[in-house]
Amino acid sequence: MKSLEKIWNDIPNYFLCTVFAILEWFTLFYAMVEMYLPRRQMFPAVATFLFLTFSMIALYGVIGKLNVAVIIHNAIISLYGLIQYFAVQLRGTIFYMSDIYNLKTATNVADNYSLKFDKHFWISFVCIMGITCFAFLLKKRKCIGIKKRVITLCFGTIMTVASVCLMLFIEDTYSYNQYFNGYARNGYIYEFIGTMDVSLKEPDGYKASDYEEKINVSYIDKMKEQNPNVLIVMSESFIDSDTYDFGETEDLMPVLHSVSKDENCISGTLYSSVLGGMTSCMEFETLTGHSSYFSGNVVQYTAYMRDGNKYGSLAHVFNELGYATTAFHPYLKSGYNRQTAYETMGFQNYVAIEDLDDSDKGLTIPGRPYVSDEYDYEKLMDIVRSTKERDFVMNITMQNHSVYEEKELTAIDKVTDTGIDSLDNYLYLLSLTDKATEQLVTDLKSFKEPTVVVFFGDHQPREMVGYSQANELNIYEVPYYIWANFDIDTDIENTDITSANFLAPIMFEAVWGQQPNGWYEYLMQLRNEYPVISQNAVFDINKNMVKPKLVEYEKTAYYAIWDQKNKKGE
Repeated sequence: MKSLEKIWNDIPNYFLCTVFAILEWFTLFYAMVEMYLPRRQMFPAVATFLFLTFSMIALYGVIGKLNVAVIIHNAIISLYGLIQYFAVQLRGTIFYMSDIYNLKTATNVADNYSLKFDKHFWISFVCIMGITCFAFLLKKRKCIGIKKRVITLCFGTIMTVASVCLMLFIEDTYSYNQYFNGYARNGYIYEFIGTMDVSLKEPDGYKASDYEEKINVSYIDKMKEQNPNVLIVMSESFIDSDTYDFGETEDLMPVLHSVSKDENCISGTLYSSVLGGMTSCMEFETLTGHSSYFSGNVVQYTAYMRDGNKYGSLAHVFNELGYATTAFHPYLKSGYNRQTAYETMGFQNYVAIEDLDDSDKGLTIPGRPYVSDEYDYEKLMDIVRSTKERDFVMNITMQNHSVYEEKELTAIDKVTDTGIDSLDNYLYLLSLTDKATEQLVTDLKSFKEPTVVVFFGDHQPREMVGYSQANELNIYEVPYYIWANFDIDTDIENTDITSANFLAPIMFEAVWGQQPNGWYEYLMQLRNEYPVISQNAVFDINKNMVKPKLVEYEKTAYYAIWDQKNKKGE
């Protein structure tokens, strides 16, 4: 027994750091996080292992006691792994540093989610407990001296920084794009570190004077001759049921499929920049014409927008046209810093769930915590009818927000039987959106005021990951429709595919036959070269997926939207 104890005590502490790092690596990289990634690569696995080893050695140098260092290091890494595990399980996407800005939004909807602990969680839990137990066996080991601690700390820190720099300085190593792909390529620690900086930066080589004349040109006066209402309906987690084969016995959305064939409708496929969440990123792209291609997995409302500033947006355009501008989102006002974002983008009014009467019948679908699309559309029409001016309304719906596990929905007979209750419930909700849209279209056809509706899904729900690998582009496909109750130009080229940043210029061209200012004129020209520019995909005019630098787009957008010092009139 003593010989075994002696052998144990003779094992070098640095070797034990390596052993514990291997256990942590297995626990988190494979059992807890890597299981969700679309592919495994050797380089991120080795790089992650090196980071865990050297960071543990550095912590050992700080504390001096190996058992304490192992327990603390294991607790930190395990906490991060748990956060990733729950983030992927609840919303289908990975946790990034920028998500810290959105904790308030997360708490708003947290009560509607339920956590499930699968075998991966329990494997990880056993490993974590095992590491902790082994660490207690080290308690008899003496604390190393100050000199040795300094050497250990310096060595561990230098090697940790070196391992990080090795990854970060490799060209195109880390990327916000395609959520899972960056993690699969780089490993979860390096991808997280590589995307920690979410600050808004002036593009390299940017000069405001290069864009003043081109962007500040205005055609507003010419557009005032025609003034239809403009209603943008961004439908929560809405997809075209034809995207996948669900085994449905009848068309789940006959109304929208019929609307797409209307003589006054432009429709096609929109490539979303997000998956399963981060709705406001799609709002931002639609309202500003900028793309998340540059900001990545950052929520622009929370990371960039500050009180007292003025950011370029559609609301400012319609304010100049004399419209009443309203943002309507039937959920809590505090989500995604919307109050500040809408104010700085020029909206005159913001209507949220706090402004609705929760005693109204039909507010929600039985068993669901979110406002129904039927009720949403009724309130949308109320907003339009209540103003003397023409209206611009940005409506973000809530009905189809995850989760979809309500028993009340499961008990309803449906036209699909996928074998997954939550998926069948979701598809049933899509059919309700279609029925609600039928009433909206009917109301608008008899409405005396000319009105154009821009309708699109913000993203696919996380449940669709089971039908499409996360690195395939159809997981980002959602439908869009630009429909009017009056004659519009539907012969615009290259509208079968688009991205949210190009919806406004397409709409302006279809309705007015021109753009309101130099910024939207530039966007219209850009989409003739790249009809899709999203976070996850860029297509050229021949529908080939490309990876352009888009430097001019970034600089032009910075002047048109962000530049607070050099804007005209400021």
